[in-house]
Amino acid sequence: METRVFSKRNPGTGGRSQAAHGLFTPLAWVAVAGVLAALLAAACSLPCGEGCRAEENDRVLPVGAPVPVGGGRAVIGKPYFAYGRWFYPRAEPDYDTIGTSAWMARRFHGRRTANGEIHDSTALVAAHPTLPLPSYVRVTNIANGRELVLRLNDRGPFNNGRILDVSEQAAEMLGFRNQGLAKVRVRYLGPAPLNGDTSYEDHFLVRQPWLTCDRRADGRAVRCWPVERAAGPVRVSAGNAPAARRKWAGF
Repeated sequence: METRVFSKRNPGTGGRSQAAHGLFTPLAWVAVAGVLAALLAAACSLPCGEGCRAEENDRVLPVGAPVPVGGGRAVIGKPYFAYGRWFYPRAEPDYDTIGTSAWMARRFHGRRTANGEIHDSTALVAAHPTLPLPSYVRVTNIANGRELVLRLNDRGPFNNGRILDVSEQAAEMLGFRNQGLAKVRVRYLGPAPLNGDTSYEDHFLVRQPWLTCDRRADGRAVRCWPVERAAGPVRVSAGNAPAARRKWAGF
């Protein structure tokens, strides 16, 4: 099909040339740009829990500040549009997928997550574009076999073909912080408690063969470090107190 361009220099367009040319004045272009910007904002600026991400919200706490655990809400959310794609949050009890994971930069620390919690770069948390929030997933680094149970409390990733973004601490423990990306297996385990109780993650940690952990009487982890490293412990659990922060040292 022939595409015709209407302009004053195009003979044969008859009386249509002047009217068509008037549509492309500078003022008209400004108006069109404004309409497109409004449509884009409407598509991408969705309420938390329905597509927004930590970086799109105002900071609640400064980087490095202690973060209270829990405090969010249970949410699946409506379909949302982000970075040129539609996402459809839903319950997937049989979710079991292999794909690429990255880790969230430290600038996310202290910002609201999609379910109303506050992101803690030192906690075992992660973001997924569609699974219910908060929930537990079992994440395996295919390259080294390390596994963690992570708490999903945010939306993302939205691009680059990734299926998961994990906290900086989770990336350290899974062994891919320096590389930036890893091939991982992600399995949905079930809903996570709203109060931020960490007992499920702690019981999983003490059973890992690649970790050595000191234990409390109830079997939960107090501190853990890699089996191959003789240096001191790297993790201290603050238990299930809703306002407590789980303290980590570098892995």
